[in-house]
Amino acid sequence: MHYHWISQQGNERRMNNDAALFIEREEYCFAMLVDGAQKGQPGNAFTQFILNYMVAGIVAISSPSMPQSQTVITLLRALQKELRKEHLLNIASYLILLVPKGTAEPKALVIHCGDCRLGTRQNDGSIAWQTSVHTAANPEGLWFESDCSKPERHILTRSLNARRFHTPDVQQLSCSDGTHWLLCTDGYWAEHLLAEKHWLELEDDASCLEISKQINFSTQNSDCQNLLSRCWLHQ
Repeated sequence: MHYHWISQQGNERRMNNDAALFIEREEYCFAMLVDGAQKGQPGNAFTQFILNYMVAGIVAISSPSMPQSQTVITLLRALQKELRKEHLLNIASYLILLVPKGTAEPKALVIHCGDCRLGTRQNDGSIAWQTSVHTAANPEGLWFESDCSKPERHILTRSLNARRFHTPDVQQLSCSDGTHWLLCTDGYWAEHLLAEKHWLELEDDASCLEISKQINFSTQNSDCQNLLSRCWLHQ
Protein backbone atom coordinates (compact mmCIF):
# COMPACT_ATOMS: atom_id res chain seq x y z
CA MET A 1 0.00 0.00 0.00
CA HIS A 2 1.26 3.48 -0.89
CA TYR A 3 0.30 7.09 -0.33
CA HIS A 4 0.24 10.60 -1.79
CA TRP A 5 0.92 13.38 0.73
CA ILE A 6 0.20 17.02 -0.04
CA SER A 7 0.56 19.78 2.55
CA GLN A 8 1.13 23.51 2.68
CA GLN A 9 1.21 26.36 5.19
CA GLY A 10 -1.78 28.69 5.16
CA ASN A 11 -1.30 32.33 4.22
CA GLU A 12 -2.46 33.42 7.67
CA ARG A 13 -0.35 30.94 9.64
CA ARG A 14 3.14 31.36 11.09
CA MET A 15 4.12 27.81 10.14
CA ASN A 16 2.61 24.60 8.83
CA ASN A 17 1.10 22.87 11.87
CA ASP A 18 -0.29 19.86 9.97
CA ALA A 19 1.51 16.51 10.11
CA ALA A 20 0.93 12.88 9.22
CA LEU A 21 2.13 9.41 10.10
CA PHE A 22 2.09 6.33 7.86
CA ILE A 23 3.07 2.89 9.18
CA GLU A 24 2.94 -0.25 7.08
CA ARG A 25 3.13 -3.62 8.78
CA GLU A 26 2.65 -7.10 7.39
CA GLU A 27 -0.91 -7.35 8.72
CA TYR A 28 -2.21 -3.76 8.44
CA CYS A 29 -1.52 -0.13 7.64
CA PHE A 30 -1.79 2.60 10.26
CA ALA A 31 -2.21 6.25 9.28
CA MET A 32 -2.66 9.32 11.46
CA LEU A 33 -3.33 12.92 10.51
CA VAL A 34 -2.78 15.72 13.03
CA ASP A 35 -3.84 19.37 12.77
CA GLY A 36 -2.25 21.47 15.52
CA ALA A 37 -3.82 24.77 16.55
CA GLN A 38 -1.67 27.88 16.43
CA LYS A 39 -1.21 28.32 20.17
CA GLY A 40 1.14 27.15 22.91
CA GLN A 41 4.61 25.93 21.99
CA PRO A 42 5.53 25.81 18.28
CA GLY A 43 2.92 23.66 16.62
CA ASN A 44 5.33 21.60 14.55
CA ALA A 45 7.21 20.49 17.68
CA PHE A 46 3.86 19.53 19.20
CA THR A 47 2.68 17.51 16.22
CA GLN A 48 6.05 15.77 15.91
CA PHE A 49 5.85 14.81 19.58
CA ILE A 50 2.45 13.23 18.92
CA LEU A 51 3.66 11.28 15.90
CA ASN A 52 6.82 10.01 17.60
CA TYR A 53 4.79 8.87 20.60
CA MET A 54 2.31 7.02 18.42
CA VAL A 55 5.06 5.32 16.39
CA ALA A 56 6.64 3.98 19.58
CA GLY A 57 3.26 2.82 20.86
CA ILE A 58 2.22 1.04 17.68
CA VAL A 59 5.60 -0.67 17.29
CA ALA A 60 5.38 -1.88 20.89
CA ILE A 61 2.15 -3.77 20.18
CA SER A 62 3.39 -7.33 19.83
CA SER A 63 0.21 -8.90 18.44
CA PRO A 64 0.47 -9.47 14.69
CA SER A 65 -3.20 -8.61 14.14
CA MET A 66 -4.55 -5.12 13.64
CA PRO A 67 -5.01 -3.29 16.98
CA GLN A 68 -8.54 -3.00 18.33
CA SER A 69 -10.07 0.42 18.92
CA GLN A 70 -9.70 0.18 22.69
CA THR A 71 -5.98 -0.53 22.34
CA VAL A 72 -5.50 2.63 20.28
CA ILE A 73 -7.65 4.71 22.63
CA THR A 74 -5.60 3.47 25.60
CA LEU A 75 -2.49 4.66 23.77
CA LEU A 76 -4.14 8.04 23.12
CA ARG A 77 -5.03 8.37 26.82
CA ALA A 78 -1.41 7.77 27.76
CA LEU A 79 -0.32 10.33 25.17
CA GLN A 80 -2.73 12.90 26.60
CA LYS A 81 -1.14 12.55 30.04
CA GLU A 82 2.32 13.07 28.56
CA LEU A 83 1.20 16.38 27.05
CA ARG A 84 0.99 17.85 30.56
CA LYS A 85 4.78 17.88 30.79
CA GLU A 86 5.58 20.21 27.88
CA HIS A 87 2.45 21.05 25.91
CA LEU A 88 -0.06 22.49 28.37
CA LEU A 89 -1.42 25.07 25.93
CA ASN A 90 -1.32 23.07 22.70
CA ILE A 91 -4.39 21.45 21.18
CA ALA A 92 -4.87 19.38 18.04
CA SER A 93 -7.40 17.54 15.94
CA TYR A 94 -6.53 14.05 14.76
CA LEU A 95 -7.80 11.25 12.59
CA ILE A 96 -6.52 7.66 12.69
CA LEU A 97 -7.15 5.04 10.02
CA LEU A 98 -6.25 1.35 10.29
CA VAL A 99 -6.66 -0.78 7.18
CA PRO A 100 -6.28 -4.58 7.45
CA LYS A 101 -4.39 -6.59 4.89
CA GLY A 102 -5.13 -10.11 3.69
CA THR A 103 -8.55 -10.60 5.32
CA ALA A 104 -11.63 -12.04 3.65
CA GLU A 105 -14.11 -9.32 4.74
CA PRO A 106 -11.93 -6.31 5.55
CA LYS A 107 -13.20 -3.60 7.89
CA ALA A 108 -11.20 -0.42 8.29
CA LEU A 109 -11.11 1.21 11.71
CA VAL A 110 -11.48 4.99 12.00
CA ILE A 111 -10.81 6.96 15.18
CA HIS A 112 -11.16 10.73 15.11
CA CYS A 113 -11.41 13.77 17.35
CA GLY A 114 -11.72 17.39 16.18
CA ASP A 115 -12.12 18.67 12.64
CA CYS A 116 -9.97 16.38 10.50
CA ARG A 117 -12.14 14.39 8.12
CA LEU A 118 -12.04 11.09 6.24
CA GLY A 119 -13.30 10.70 2.69
CA THR A 120 -13.19 8.05 -0.01
CA ARG A 121 -12.60 8.86 -3.67
CA GLN A 122 -15.36 7.62 -5.95
CA ASN A 123 -15.02 6.27 -9.50
CA ASP A 124 -16.08 9.62 -10.96
CA GLY A 125 -13.42 11.47 -8.95
CA SER A 126 -15.82 12.89 -6.37
CA ILE A 127 -15.28 12.42 -2.63
CA ALA A 128 -17.77 10.72 -0.29
CA TRP A 129 -17.23 11.93 3.27
CA GLN A 130 -17.24 9.10 5.79
CA THR A 131 -16.87 11.05 9.03
CA SER A 132 -18.23 14.26 10.50
CA VAL A 133 -16.37 16.74 12.73
CA HIS A 134 -16.52 18.08 16.29
CA THR A 135 -17.09 21.83 16.07
CA ALA A 136 -19.52 24.42 17.45
CA ALA A 137 -21.03 24.66 13.97
CA ASN A 138 -22.43 21.13 14.33
CA PRO A 139 -23.13 20.60 18.05
CA GLU A 140 -23.04 17.05 19.43
CA GLY A 141 -21.14 15.90 16.37
CA LEU A 142 -24.15 16.04 14.06
CA TRP A 143 -23.33 15.50 10.40
CA PHE A 144 -21.53 18.47 8.89
CA GLU A 145 -23.04 19.67 5.63
CA SER A 146 -21.57 22.07 3.09
CA ASP A 147 -21.75 25.48 4.84
CA CYS A 148 -18.19 26.35 5.84
CA SER A 149 -18.77 30.07 6.38
CA LYS A 150 -19.95 29.91 9.99
CA PRO A 151 -17.25 31.20 12.37
CA GLU A 152 -18.31 28.51 14.85
CA ARG A 153 -16.72 25.93 12.55
CA HIS A 154 -13.32 27.00 13.90
CA ILE A 155 -14.31 26.27 17.53
CA LEU A 156 -13.47 22.67 18.45
CA THR A 157 -15.81 20.84 20.81
CA ARG A 158 -13.37 17.92 21.08
CA SER A 159 -9.61 17.93 20.73
CA LEU A 160 -6.38 16.36 21.94
CA ASN A 161 -5.16 18.57 24.77
CA ALA A 162 -3.34 18.37 28.10
CA ARG A 163 -6.25 19.44 30.29
CA ARG A 164 -8.85 16.80 29.52
CA PHE A 165 -9.15 13.60 27.52
CA HIS A 166 -11.91 13.85 24.94
CA THR A 167 -13.18 10.44 23.85
CA PRO A 168 -12.87 10.11 20.06
CA ASP A 169 -15.51 8.79 17.71
CA VAL A 170 -14.94 5.24 16.45
CA GLN A 171 -16.27 3.80 13.20
CA GLN A 172 -15.82 0.65 11.17
CA LEU A 173 -16.03 0.94 7.40
CA SER A 174 -16.12 -1.70 4.70
CA CYS A 175 -13.24 -1.50 2.26
CA SER A 176 -11.69 -3.23 -0.71
CA ASP A 177 -8.42 -3.26 -2.63
CA GLY A 178 -9.79 -0.42 -4.73
CA THR A 179 -10.63 1.96 -1.88
CA HIS A 180 -8.88 5.33 -1.97
CA TRP A 181 -8.82 6.83 1.55
CA LEU A 182 -8.34 10.57 2.00
CA LEU A 183 -7.36 11.92 5.42
CA CYS A 184 -7.92 15.68 5.26
CA THR A 185 -7.37 18.64 7.58
CA ASP A 186 -10.08 21.30 7.60
CA GLY A 187 -7.96 23.64 5.52
CA TYR A 188 -8.17 21.02 2.77
CA TRP A 189 -11.69 19.57 3.00
CA ALA A 190 -13.52 22.75 4.08
CA GLU A 191 -11.59 25.70 2.70
CA HIS A 192 -10.10 24.14 -0.44
CA LEU A 193 -12.73 21.58 -1.48
CA LEU A 194 -16.10 22.71 -0.13
CA ALA A 195 -15.50 26.47 -0.24
CA GLU A 196 -13.61 26.00 -3.54
CA LYS A 197 -10.81 28.37 -2.64
CA HIS A 198 -7.70 28.26 -4.84
CA TRP A 199 -4.79 26.27 -3.40
CA LEU A 200 -2.47 29.29 -3.31
CA GLU A 201 -5.05 31.50 -1.60
CA LEU A 202 -5.83 29.30 1.41
CA GLU A 203 -5.74 31.00 4.81
CA ASP A 204 -5.38 27.80 6.85
CA ASP A 205 -2.80 25.02 6.61
CA ALA A 206 -4.13 22.41 4.19
CA SER A 207 -3.11 18.77 3.99
CA CYS A 208 -4.37 15.50 2.55
CA LEU A 209 -2.95 12.00 2.93
CA GLU A 210 -4.37 9.68 0.26
CA ILE A 211 -3.83 5.95 0.81
CA SER A 212 -4.68 3.06 -1.49
CA LYS A 213 -3.47 -0.28 -2.75
CA GLN A 214 -4.04 1.19 -6.21
CA ILE A 215 -1.30 3.80 -5.74
CA ASN A 216 1.87 2.46 -7.37
CA PHE A 217 4.45 4.46 -5.42
CA SER A 218 4.45 6.93 -2.54
CA THR A 219 4.91 10.66 -3.10
CA GLN A 220 5.32 13.74 -0.92
CA ASN A 221 4.55 17.32 -1.90
CA SER A 222 4.93 19.50 1.18
CA ASP A 223 6.57 22.78 2.15
CA CYS A 224 8.18 21.14 5.22
CA GLN A 225 9.17 17.75 6.62
CA ASN A 226 5.84 16.85 8.21
CA LEU A 227 5.25 13.26 7.15
CA LEU A 228 6.70 10.41 9.21
CA SER A 229 6.72 7.09 7.37
CA ARG A 230 7.78 3.69 8.72
CA CYS A 231 7.64 0.22 7.17
CA TRP A 232 8.01 -3.11 8.98
CA LEU A 233 7.53 -5.99 6.56
CA HIS A 234 8.89 -9.53 6.79
CA GLN A 235 11.72 -10.22 4.40
